[in-house]
Parts: sequence; C-alpha cells; structure tokens
Amino acid sequence: MSDMAPLPPTREPQCVICNKSIRVGDRTVFLDGDLAHQGCSATPDELADRIEDFLYSEPAGLFCNVCIARTCSLPYQHVAKTMVRLRAVRLDLRLMIGARCSGCGNIRITIGVRPVDETLYSADD
Repeated sequence: MSDMAPLPPTREPQCVICNKSIRVGDRTVFLDGDLAHQGCSATPDELADRIEDFLYSEPAGLFCNVCIARTCSLPYQHVAKTMVRLRAVRLDLRLMIGARCSGCGNIRITIGVRPVDETLYSADD
C-alpha cells in the first residue's frame, strides 16, 4: 500500500469551437488566446463566410450575436469581432438597435440582410 494520495483527475482542455476535449498529441492552434483543434479553426474570412451564409439563409430575420454564435457553432467572442468587421465592409447587412431577435425573441442589437427596396444614403445626399 502506498502512502501517496491518488492524484485528482485532470480536466482536459476543450476546443473553443467544437467544445470537445483536446488530448495530448492533437494538433492545435491559438485563437485570440484560446485553444482550438487545428481542423476546427477558421480564418477571419472563413468565419465571415459562415456567418454570411447563415444570414442569407434567413434573409427576413434579424439575429443577435448570441444566436448567430449558437447557430453557426462559433465562440461568441469570434462572432462579435467578425460582426464589427462585416458591418464596416458590407452595405448589404443592416444593424438594428433594440430590434427583436428572430432566434431568441429578446430585444437586442441585431444584424440581418438589408431588404433590397431599402434605400441607402450616399455621401452625395
């Protein structure tokens, strides 16, 4: 019989994208300080594409970042950063403050596809 107490079980780190365990020997990458499987990681452009694909699959909807993250299986922090980038470069998306989210029903800041008939103000107006 040994005098040493058994070691407590160690908690394996989890991938921030798929939430599965990361085991010794798994190929990993760091994403904004978080650990992810190499196969789960995506470039900022890939994240933007995944979010845009979702928004265009629901063109009449307005969604909060929480629902976009859940639906696209992405970490909230990555969605929030990607949404800032998309709002700056994509005029076909619209930001609504105080709108009801089509996903959760809560009143939040939401983003969706701009209706075709909605006029955009140009710098000349």
